[in-house]
Amino acid sequence: MHDSTAGEQTPAAGPGPDAAPEENHREPGPDVPRAMIPVAKLAAHPGNVRRDLDLSPEFIESIKVNGVLVALRITPDRDGYRVIDGGRRLAGALKAGVGEVPCDLAGDRADDEAGQYLDMINMNRHRNPLTVLEEADALFAAKEAGATRTRIRKAAGLTSAGLANALAAAKLSDEARARVEDLDEQLTLDELAVLAEFDGDSDAIARLTLAASMGTLEHEAELLRQARAEDAEHERIRRELEAAG
Repeated sequence: MHDSTAGEQTPAAGPGPDAAPEENHREPGPDVPRAMIPVAKLAAHPGNVRRDLDLSPEFIESIKVNGVLVALRITPDRDGYRVIDGGRRLAGALKAGVGEVPCDLAGDRADDEAGQYLDMINMNRHRNPLTVLEEADALFAAKEAGATRTRIRKAAGLTSAGLANALAAAKLSDEARARVEDLDEQLTLDELAVLAEFDGDSDAIARLTLAASMGTLEHEAELLRQARAEDAEHERIRRELEAAG
């Protein structure tokens, strides 16, 4: 298994959870005035790709004591605002009973849903980063929202092959995703794309995820490909024999 941030084929998921700074700690730099918005006017993005908000007691306590220190990125939405980046902070503020939070208004994203998904990736790479699979989901959502492959590649810093792998990974079934999430380490986009190649075959996915944990994913995938090729050849011969009576 490879490190999830190695190579240009994989989105830069940033350091692991142990190394990531707490999301509510202000980053170094000069203070910038923020608009304080009531949480009642904010709505979580309906397509938020983060699967686990990780609302730890420490995170909630930090917000209770200090408020939300890192501004949410928002855009106008109906009678209020949609949160593009900061869904975790919004959920934490609601749980902590905080009435208002600092926000940066991205007015140009109101009619740019694809851009909203791309922002989810780029705004989170230095704070509590998305997983590789969550980034793949965001890239796929951006494509479905109308973003061109060129725009997505430039925004995510991917090659054409890397983007193809990301789009394949985003189509993984719930069963395959559950097995991936049970692994101790994240898989790269290349490795996720290998799983996508065999998705729908429960036995193959089980074998591949076990192999991934042992660092032999590609070897196991090649054995499965050979077995598939042999089965296909046997089926071809059977059909020929049947056709010949």
